[in-house]
Amino acid sequence: QRPQQQQDGIATASLLDVGMDAKLISKLLANIKSGYFPNRHSLLIYKDNQLVLEEYFSGQDQIWGQDVGVIEHNATMLHDVRSISKSIVSACVGIAIQQGLIRDVHQNIFDFFYDYEVYRSEGREFLTVEHLLAMTTGMEWNEEIPYSDPENSQIQMDNSPNPLEYFLSRPLIAQPGTSWCYNGGATEALAKIIRRVSGMDIYQYAKTFLLEPMGIVYSEWTKIWNGLPSAAGGLRLTSRD
Repeated sequence: QRPQQQQDGIATASLLDVGMDAKLISKLLANIKSGYFPNRHSLLIYKDNQLVLEEYFSGQDQIWGQDVGVIEHNATMLHDVRSISKSIVSACVGIAIQQGLIRDVHQNIFDFFYDYEVYRSEGREFLTVEHLLAMTTGMEWNEEIPYSDPENSQIQMDNSPNPLEYFLSRPLIAQPGTSWCYNGGATEALAKIIRRVSGMDIYQYAKTFLLEPMGIVYSEWTKIWNGLPSAAGGLRLTSRD
């Protein structure tokens, strides 16, 4: 059925209004509910600038990797968006540049981490904000193994006494800017830059300058042991948001 119109600036329409096959979508929904496509929590379709489908289901859920059981999902329920959090952090960096808090993406990261000069060597002295954004740090980093594996670099960073220092201390195996490697530590470093230039943690900054201006007023950002948001994957939003 046509999604409910809400006061959130999102226009709604029917599947037929945008030329979609309602029978085919109905079959898809039936396959989700039967478990043929297992553990789907919601399905939203946005076409031609209109929300044309919004359906929710029950399923096993987690909060930042911790099982919370089977949840009956709905339009107001927050959901782990995991690594979409990284894109939110990147957007915040763009806002900070616009505000003049960061000069540009070519600024050296040690302009912000002057108290970690001991690691400004062996090639790391060339690291810029752009290398963090693009995950082209050249650092030794392994998130290819499961996050349940204690050897996973993201998990090691999160559990370390100083996550930023853990990231900055990684040895370089390539020149910055020459190769790509998935690296949640780079996002963590970007969040630390935001904190240092604004005095706000990444969640406070994102809420103030990105989420709430977009009309997103209900959200959470899971924190790690040190009380700061897990920049690489802790954001929770509703499916619509």
